[in-house]
Amino acid sequence: MKLNIKLIFCLITVIGLMTACGEKQEHTEGDVHGHEEEAGHGEHEGEEESVHFSSAQFQAMDMKVDTLSKRNISAVVRANGQLEVPPQNEATVTAIVGANISSIEVIEGEDVRKGQVLAYLTHPDLTRLQGDYLEAYNNLRFLEQDYQRQERLYEEEVGSGKTFQRTQADYRSTGGMVKSYETQLRQLGMDPARIKGGDFYDRVPVVTPIDG
Repeated sequence: MKLNIKLIFCLITVIGLMTACGEKQEHTEGDVHGHEEEAGHGEHEGEEESVHFSSAQFQAMDMKVDTLSKRNISAVVRANGQLEVPPQNEATVTAIVGANISSIEVIEGEDVRKGQVLAYLTHPDLTRLQGDYLEAYNNLRFLEQDYQRQERLYEEEVGSGKTFQRTQADYRSTGGMVKSYETQLRQLGMDPARIKGGDFYDRVPVVTPIDG
């Protein structure tokens, strides 16, 4: 009876060891297969994707395989858009004083030359500016003669030094005013020499500063 019990115990122990070894082997093989699948998956990810067509699909889409051909391209390309010029080739023409446009001498898109009249302006302020300039110019001529006379009297110690200094100050002040008027007239396209003779401008021209 004792011998049989020992034999049964040994058989149970052997069976348990065999079962444990079998599970360990299966687990090891499963890990190996798992690592191989992961490695294979990583290799597929690094490969470039490609598209395959069957002969029927290739013919259904009317696809052809050919080489690139050389063709002559036209020298003229027609396109829609907006053209812009560099800033140095662009000019904005405006009047430096407020005035009314009496006439426009050009149309949009027309070629113009530097110095060409684009339009004419009229305004009472423009006429007043010409009158103020003529008055200042005539006053300057009178003060110039008076200044020369007072200078001679002062050098001969006949005239008063105070009178000479006052005449000198008035002469220089009026001279600066005349130059200021002349600058404004030239900016408006008017010739001061013409106004000195009493010939006023009825219309002030607006000219283009560049060709375009």
